Amino acid sequence: MHITTLFEDERAVSPVIGVILMVSITVILAAVIGTFVLGLGTQVQQSAPTANFEFSYTPGSDGTFTDSDATGTDGDQFTVEHTSGQSMDRSRVVVQVEGTEVGESSDWSDTTISVGSSFSYTEDGTAALEAGDTIRIVWNSPNGETSNTVGRSTVPTS
Repeated sequence: MHITTLFEDERAVSPVIGVILMVSITVILAAVIGTFVLGLGTQVQQSAPTANFEFSYTPGSDGTFTDSDATGTDGDQFTVEHTSGQSMDRSRVVVQVEGTEVGESSDWSDTTISVGSSFSYTEDGTAALEAGDTIRIVWNSPNGETSNTVGRSTVPTS
């Protein structure tokens, strides 16, 4: 056997590379098809934006966050400001006090909620602000299938 013929003979390389390419293409196709069949492709597009909000509170006429008149109209108020993170369409965002939606999407200062945008709510009988209540900023996906809390705060004791 001659040593030079070992280095010059390349007959087995082509079939091995062909098999490796066919297997890799099959695996990639199976992954792509599996992603769409299982619906994972649509979920990636529906992820909630990441944003930070700052909450400020102003007690009403009695100086505390207790509902002295039992109607939820004693003037307690809060303001939410978008301080950093991704922008979002205001029509996809709702503000809730203890699960009750307050205000309108048009109450945001801008049509696109981005850094500097704010929302203010003064008690109007829809929802009373009580110390310990949770205020949530909820984002709804474009297809309406999911919603995520993107901001949360608790009403202070005073």
